[in-house]
Amino acid sequence: MQKLNVFISYSWEDKEQAELIYEDLSKIGIECIKDNHTLEYRDNIPEYMESIRDANYAIVLISDFYLKSKNCMYEVIQLLKERNFLQKHIPILLPSAKFFKTEDRVKYIKYWEEKSNELQIQLKDLNALNALDLHNDLRTLNEIALNIDKFLQILTERKNITYDELVKENYVSILNVIGYENMSWAYELLAISNLKDQNAKELALDAYLMHFSANTYYYTIKGVSCSDSKKFKQAALNYLQAIKLDPNNSQALNNLGWLNDRIFNNKDVAKQYYEKSIVVDEKFTVARLNLGTLLSDKYQDKDGAKEQYDLILSYDPSVAKAHNNLGNLARKKDIIGKVNEEAVYHFNRAIQLDPKLIEAYVNLGNLLKVSGKIEEGNKLYRKAKRIAKNPNFSKFINALLKSNKG
Repeated sequence: MQKLNVFISYSWEDKEQAELIYEDLSKIGIECIKDNHTLEYRDNIPEYMESIRDANYAIVLISDFYLKSKNCMYEVIQLLKERNFLQKHIPILLPSAKFFKTEDRVKYIKYWEEKSNELQIQLKDLNALNALDLHNDLRTLNEIALNIDKFLQILTERKNITYDELVKENYVSILNVIGYENMSWAYELLAISNLKDQNAKELALDAYLMHFSANTYYYTIKGVSCSDSKKFKQAALNYLQAIKLDPNNSQALNNLGWLNDRIFNNKDVAKQYYEKSIVVDEKFTVARLNLGTLLSDKYQDKDGAKEQYDLILSYDPSVAKAHNNLGNLARKKDIIGKVNEEAVYHFNRAIQLDPKLIEAYVNLGNLLKVSGKIEEGNKLYRKAKRIAKNPNFSKFINALLKSNKG
């Protein structure tokens, strides 16, 4: 199969949608270039943004946030410099993107003109030699103001697709544009992987082989399906077959590690598979989280676990679970009656990043109650209970509410 790469350009506020696109396209072997998976610590960010020109295609996730982001529009400017811009550019619209009316486009032009004018006024009394980088920023703002209308006009003249439509059709539009050999096998696999009904998924996987040859991505999705149905030995066999076909299938390596870790209770084998997965993809966050938990819980290697969580946050500061797990590690240094400020920071940061991360509320509630802040801890329990809306979890929370120990 021909290897292609796709640059994903998006605003940080739209990171959830961008990550889902990254994960889904990666399932079928399309190499995606996305900052939190590609950029290394101390890498040059402008150089990374300019690399959009080197990608085979560029998915541009367009929202109001995107059109008002200097970094995002800088990437657009780079893309506009390409002769085959229209062939490379794959726009995906989010609900906040409003640019089809003339008055909407005028608002964006005015926005960037004002940004440019504001900086120009601030630089007016500065010696240009002392503010070379700021003058470069001014040039960038001027360039965006000059090109925003052209970019929006191109968008209005093209047939676009929304993000919701894209997911519903299982990325058919993107795969058609890419022309990734005969992509019918990929359409089917993506559609199967997103089925919610487990019986329907298993039947679809069996029917798939009547039309297409099994590949490493098929066996990975089959393994996930078997695991969801608690057919763990079958899941392991499918992951092994996926790895046999592609030793660099990081998802299959991680999933096989998880089975050995959580189901087969073989921590040494699990550790090997997690580590192999990370060697293939250094920014595979799930594998690092799994390895960190394994090191902490089954090897009592707190330093090794902390290293994994710190590495995750070095390339993606938005991972709430890494902060939650660091909070748990910090709690090992609790002193009864004294608030562990390091743990409090990490739990609070986890909640800020993911307001639906129930375990962070419970962990912080436990910490506060142990520190003597009973009512503050109970408030967090109640928040977790409201978010979960699960009868069994409610019973667990009710038991915690009756306890003064957390």
